[in-house]
Amino acid sequence: MQANTSGSPMSVLEVLLESPEDRLLVEAGKAAWMDHTVQMRTTAMEHGGLLGALKRAAGGGPWFWSELSGAGRVGIAATLPGSIESIELQGTQGVLAHRSAFLAGSGNVQVGVGFQKRLGAGIFGGEGFILQHLSGDGTVWIQLGGSFVTYNLEAGETLLIHPQHVGMFDAHMSFDITMVRGIRNRLFGGEGLFFCRLQGPGRVYCQSMAVAQLAQDLEPYLPSRPS
Repeated sequence: MQANTSGSPMSVLEVLLESPEDRLLVEAGKAAWMDHTVQMRTTAMEHGGLLGALKRAAGGGPWFWSELSGAGRVGIAATLPGSIESIELQGTQGVLAHRSAFLAGSGNVQVGVGFQKRLGAGIFGGEGFILQHLSGDGTVWIQLGGSFVTYNLEAGETLLIHPQHVGMFDAHMSFDITMVRGIRNRLFGGEGLFFCRLQGPGRVYCQSMAVAQLAQDLEPYLPSRPS
């Protein structure tokens, strides 16, 4: 299996399946094009079973997956303006990523809900703060909003990140939600009420584009709905 990423700001992941044994897991409806030799099978029961599907749906994730196999090319278009990054999972605890991060995976990759917390309707449109848990053994491709910056935190080193700018981090890291200190900062600081607190050792990906903030900035320019 070979993979290549191209395009900006709407990136495209192109994967070449080279043998019948190659398998590519994609969220149903996300494969943009493929050779006629590629076989597609849609399922909700595998990759966590019915319980896994229910958990994904409760966290805003997909019910169904498409498993692509055979020999041929597959194009998967990112749904966010930004970057596509590949991560190798080796049967460890995996990574936690923002709710729309998973784009595709190969090998024995599992996708589930790793964290869910309501932080106020004004922050995420009432849907709360949700992280995907990507684990197993194989390669995953994730989409990050805008550009991304990677930090390798040493043991005890701590980083505070606005929830909308959390891209991905190692699942074994110490992680919690903390409120911004100081009444004046909470009321007038402009960064919101909460930060994600991550403590090393571990790897952190920060994404530059906050999707919820982008939607809020675009709202005044959208046609108003008839009453």
